[in-house]
Amino acid sequence: MIPLLLFLTPAMSAAQTPESLQVVQNQDFLLSYTDIEELAADRVFKNAITLRLPANVSKSKLYCTVVFNGSANEQLAQRISIKPASVVLFPETSLSMQPRLLVELPANSAAQDVVCDLIVQGQQKRTATGNYSFSLNFSTTLP
Repeated sequence: MIPLLLFLTPAMSAAQTPESLQVVQNQDFLLSYTDIEELAADRVFKNAITLRLPANVSKSKLYCTVVFNGSANEQLAQRISIKPASVVLFPETSLSMQPRLLVELPANSAAQDVVCDLIVQGQQKRTATGNYSFSLNFSTTLP
């Protein structure tokens, strides 16, 4: 049997100005699968990232997109989800290679830090073996 290996190394990105969203990666992510049982199990990275949301004068929306470095895999992207660890700002959201809305932030909201878990769901369908590297890109928009 050939070992199944999958390496996920997300790098967080967001424009870094004092009035904008900031993303802090609290830990490194590396998944390596060597057998079917590992591949079928969910992996949860507790308190993986912190989203530093700025105070908002007007309403805005927060999005997240999975961007692969090299071979793209939408099926894999949809197995990745994010959820707040301590506050219920938005529900657990499966990600995609297309922007996914995480939350609509109301006007006149205070700045806050939201610590999030990153979840990689277990493999249920066949996926090409290989090494996959991706970034999570966060963006905000005004209405």
